[in-house]
Amino acid sequence: ATHKILAQMVGVVDRLAQGCFAVVILGAIVWFRVGTAAIQAARPITGQTEYAAAQTCTIWGALVFKISLWMCPWIQIVSVDGAPVTWPAKDTDSPPPFFLMNHTSFMDFFVFTCGMPLRVYRETSFRTMVQSKLFDMALYGEGMRACATFPVYFNKSEAGVFSVDREKQKTTTADVAVHIAAGGSIGLCPEGQVSRAPPTPLQSFRRGSFAIPCANKMPIWGYTMLGCHDTWPLKEAIGGFPATIYVSLDHLYTPVEGDDATKIATICQEKMQGCLDVLVAHKASVEGKKTA
Repeated sequence: ATHKILAQMVGVVDRLAQGCFAVVILGAIVWFRVGTAAIQAARPITGQTEYAAAQTCTIWGALVFKISLWMCPWIQIVSVDGAPVTWPAKDTDSPPPFFLMNHTSFMDFFVFTCGMPLRVYRETSFRTMVQSKLFDMALYGEGMRACATFPVYFNKSEAGVFSVDREKQKTTTADVAVHIAAGGSIGLCPEGQVSRAPPTPLQSFRRGSFAIPCANKMPIWGYTMLGCHDTWPLKEAIGGFPATIYVSLDHLYTPVEGDDATKIATICQEKMQGCLDVLVAHKASVEGKKTA
């Protein structure tokens, strides 16, 4: 009977946390949209170019979502050593970085945004590539447009189908090339879809995702997350359950002459799986100590 009562109490706490998170994240999305609209509307006054305004919008979005997660202390983002993830000093001679993130939950992009050092947004003109249908989301989709987020036009929205509309994708490819030439970085989920059996192993990486870093010799970094699916399970319309999310930011590979997308994808998947394995072992060790 005691265990049943405790389970019911935990369930109530979980739902309260979920409700609070829903309010916070909705407010964050509203502020994200309001801020990005104001930044773009103020361009005639500030004198910012369209490209510079998009970067300002991205930094604004990062700040908004960092504050929003700070307002949800029952969701913690921690690294193995307990310190915030860091970003090395900018190398002006190196091509811009190419970031990968594993995909186990709708929470992933919020955690990536909140967990990445603000310097990444400031110093690398960071942009993401996302499925085009996400631009249809009220407020959030409009905010992404203001940030010059790059759309990926999949032919179908079915799981495991990653062929793209080549005609529509030509515009994105050209825009990405201009962005990289200007020193801008790119971030995406190489698995292409939310995992149906999180957290491990990683799903197969889409080879097409690696044509960009291959062609531009961009150093590839992996932002690996464990626990996003605990706070926002796939079957839940909204997340926010109490959870600790373990993260790491690691250099995976820098392409060299003679590489192809298939080789790069294989190397990066193997190394990122290793990073995930480290997080899984660390989580098991921490939770074991708590229950001991």
